[in-house]
Amino acid sequence: MRDYETMRSLLTFISKSNELSFDEFSGFIDRSTVVDELKRMKREGLISSSLEFNGDICLGGSVHGLTDGGADFLRMIEQPDVWRICIRTLKAAGVDMPYPLLKDICETIVRRYVEKFIE
Repeated sequence: MRDYETMRSLLTFISKSNELSFDEFSGFIDRSTVVDELKRMKREGLISSSLEFNGDICLGGSVHGLTDGGADFLRMIEQPDVWRICIRTLKAAGVDMPYPLLKDICETIVRRYVEKFIE
């Protein structure tokens, strides 16, 4: 199951730098989750990365930043209130969403939430 909180934290962290070696992710508590998310975000096109892994062992490379899609997605979920609405729904659903479906679902969640206030 995807760790959505780690995904958002990593996207935010990566957005603040031009290039990051794997060692710069050492501040994140769960190494295994970080490795899994970095692999997944690269595979799904959220980050530009040359990191290579053998299991949880980093063989080299770096994260070069967010892709355009990753930056667009982060802009949508970086506001804490929006994220709170999205994460509550995603956790309740208990499903593992791949990007770009995740972006579509988050947009739908926010749209439906806001529509409740429109008469």
